[in-house]
Amino acid sequence: MEGQQVVRMARARSFCPQRIVVLLVLMAGCHGDSVVLHPAPVPLFEVSPSEGNAPLTVQFTDLSTGEITDWRWEFGDGAFSEERHPAHVYADVGSYSVSLAVKGPGGINTMRKNNFVLVGCADDDGDGVTVCDGDCDDGDTRVHPGQLEFFATPRGSGGYDFDCDGSTTLQYPVQGSCGPVPGCETVVDGWTCDSIPSCGEECWWFNGCALEPMGEPHCSEYAPTESRTQACR
Repeated sequence: MEGQQVVRMARARSFCPQRIVVLLVLMAGCHGDSVVLHPAPVPLFEVSPSEGNAPLTVQFTDLSTGEITDWRWEFGDGAFSEERHPAHVYADVGSYSVSLAVKGPGGINTMRKNNFVLVGCADDDGDGVTVCDGDCDDGDTRVHPGQLEFFATPRGSGGYDFDCDGSTTLQYPVQGSCGPVPGCETVVDGWTCDSIPSCGEECWWFNGCALEPMGEPHCSEYAPTESRTQACR
């Protein structure tokens, strides 16, 4: 049977009468012809880290075996990648299932790991209010939703949104005052507003006092150069 392939099929019953084993034997021809079989690749992967606070950057590493020509990752948040070793940023809190499909000459296989990446919320300042709860400055215990205390340490921005409501409050909520006569010294430098101003309200800053010579002597504040309007974001 030179130049021909021989296919022999043997059908035999096993010890269990309900099962039939089919044996297919492929034999090479006399001229050395052969049949090349390509097994499908076997997917396998790992991630680092698998949990953390949002936004969380995760590195995905392919550990699959076999002959592979294509990769497709699905990260569980609607995003995907066709790189072999991609990185992905999870912006939102949640539990994410990840799948990897690998394709080669022998076919395609997929591995899925359910609830494999866990993304939580940060509470870096330890005030019990996380970013997920609306803490707009998680590096400062004095800033979080519902905060009633205004703190007066100056910042370069000129104000604070100390209760995370979207409005910026002036640096110094202190009302300036003068006195006493006859020294007329400045007791407190500050704004002419007597409380934390509302959005759009104008306040004057004074840093000195003037003695009014007419009539009964008294002191008055002056702010010859500077005023500020309460800004809102």
